[in-house]
Amino acid sequence: MKSRFDPCAFVLARCKDQTCQYTVCGVLFGALFPLGALTVDMLVFRPDLSSAGEAFATNPIHLIVALAPLVLGIVFRIIGVAHKTLGDRMEALEAAQFRLAAAKQHLALRNDELKEAAEVAQTAVRVKSEFLAKIGHELRTPMNGVLGLAVLLSRTDLTSQQRGMLDTILTSGQSLVTTINDILDLTEIGSGRLTLDPAPFHLDDLVAVPMRLHAPAAGMKGVKLLIRIDPDLPEMAVADLPRLRQVVTNLVANAVKFTERGEIVVDLSPETTGTGRPALRIEVRDTGCGIPEDSLEAVFEQFTQVDNSSTRAYEGAGLGLTISKALVDLMDGTIGVTSTLGAGSTFRVVVPVSSPGGVTRRTRVVWPEGGRILVADPHSALRDVLCERLSAWGLRPVPAATIAEALERLDAVRAEDGGFDLILADPDLPGRGGRDGLLGHAALADTPLIFLTTPGHPSPRITSGTREPDDILTKPLGLAELAAVLCNFLGTTRNNEAPDMDETAAFTSTPPTATVVAESPSAAETGGQTRVLLVDDNRTNLHLVQMIVRTCGVPYLTASNGAEAVESFHAERPHLVFMDVSMPVMDGLEATRRIRAAERENGWTPCRIVGVTAHAMESDRIACLESGMDEHMAKPVDVVRMREVIAELKELPLNAVA
Repeated sequence: MKSRFDPCAFVLARCKDQTCQYTVCGVLFGALFPLGALTVDMLVFRPDLSSAGEAFATNPIHLIVALAPLVLGIVFRIIGVAHKTLGDRMEALEAAQFRLAAAKQHLALRNDELKEAAEVAQTAVRVKSEFLAKIGHELRTPMNGVLGLAVLLSRTDLTSQQRGMLDTILTSGQSLVTTINDILDLTEIGSGRLTLDPAPFHLDDLVAVPMRLHAPAAGMKGVKLLIRIDPDLPEMAVADLPRLRQVVTNLVANAVKFTERGEIVVDLSPETTGTGRPALRIEVRDTGCGIPEDSLEAVFEQFTQVDNSSTRAYEGAGLGLTISKALVDLMDGTIGVTSTLGAGSTFRVVVPVSSPGGVTRRTRVVWPEGGRILVADPHSALRDVLCERLSAWGLRPVPAATIAEALERLDAVRAEDGGFDLILADPDLPGRGGRDGLLGHAALADTPLIFLTTPGHPSPRITSGTREPDDILTKPLGLAELAAVLCNFLGTTRNNEAPDMDETAAFTSTPPTATVVAESPSAAETGGQTRVLLVDDNRTNLHLVQMIVRTCGVPYLTASNGAEAVESFHAERPHLVFMDVSMPVMDGLEATRRIRAAERENGWTPCRIVGVTAHAMESDRIACLESGMDEHMAKPVDVVRMREVIAELKELPLNAVA
């Protein structure tokens, strides 16, 4: 509590201070005046007195007269000083009160100005976000057609020159999309509106999409991409998959940019946080140019690159690592980097995760225990990763690095116990006789053969008269894709629900899940019912989605706005809907709400609705899910992901639509 001003105490204190200053003057005045008066009295009126002492003794009044002026001088002096001091203090107090009132008025004006400035800033942030979202939408819409059709074109027969130009289109287009995403994400992070949405996901989905996305760019450089998921990890985890996958995508993109030769490995392994929570450790290792030690911390700053000069060899906005760090911090995780200049870098991310309860939705695969598989690839790291995974699944892999080693292993195993159950081989395996020498070997007559090709390289040409491979897959292989191959060629599948997994339970090494093999149903087999409804008001985008669905052999129906989509849903009852959001007449959100309402009113089994939209911000994703959509897919569409969605509907193996 503040003390109050006491005038009396102030005056007394002030008088006490001033007494010492004026006592000497008062004494001198009080002494000189009576002495002068006494002298005059003695000389004029009492000349018979011989001294002042005799005068004081004869008449005491003389003593009183001598001392009275002294006492009165001191008293009046003290009163005068106190009065003056009190006046000065009162003036000072009034001046202080005036200044306080002025300060309060100034503070009120400043508060009003700050409030107005805050409102202007909030308006500016909102306008900027709306502007960037609009620009992002307008850029994504044409890029969806460009990249989507380019991906479909890449699956046709092209000359090496045409394929090289097409790869450049894909790489450049994806770079533009990445920049758009970075700008939008940075805006959301800066505004504090970015939130997390944890949900169960398969670990393979975390790394397969980023690696597949950047595989063409790495393939053009001759850089190998590898995926390693520790066998001790569970099949599924709970976290915000889109955000965590974005971190992996940014780290892989960074590694591909700065790596000209060698390999890039994405390694997932179990970890424990300081509080004992289970966590996921993600490492992205490359053999690129490396980072100087004094620049390791700066790589996570906005618009920062190790080389910011105009002659730098690597372009980019410098936002990917900044956004990755912001997302990891939002997940209560950690991110760091170690690097050796000229030898490569390793980015490490540790984020808390949990294991989901309940059952998985995919179908667990079953194959014979101890099956022999020949893994023939010149890249030692890939051989090691494949052999580790196959061994964890109870199989017996045999590695080979050259044609000669592969043929030697074929002869040895054939003589021992009848041969291999499956062969995974790089079509460009070095050695005498080349690929034809391997394909012409007698041991391959009845053994399934899978070619593992490098992205960006032309499809292997088979000499007439030699055996063709049973399937061709593209590196790097995801776990689900590898499991589907084993399922197709080694065993069968069964609907086997996984047991509940406790959050702190020990990690298991069960094989991943794959899907049941089934033939593509025709329109007649489905009773004329449309399986897929495609909704988009943009002709180019609608044409692209039609081409993707058509390659999967699924009957489909189209609509150009939300109202037509609702009508088509009531008439055809599709199993799957790819729904655009921004459309005339009725948008996709309202159309989805009406479809869900119709399902509830009539007791219909809910169909799967996937929002395919150029609105890619977190608020857009939340709006799609709140309207009743099952998934949000930002444009440009991931052709492989779209086919995976259709494969889940059709219960097709993943490699059949890859």
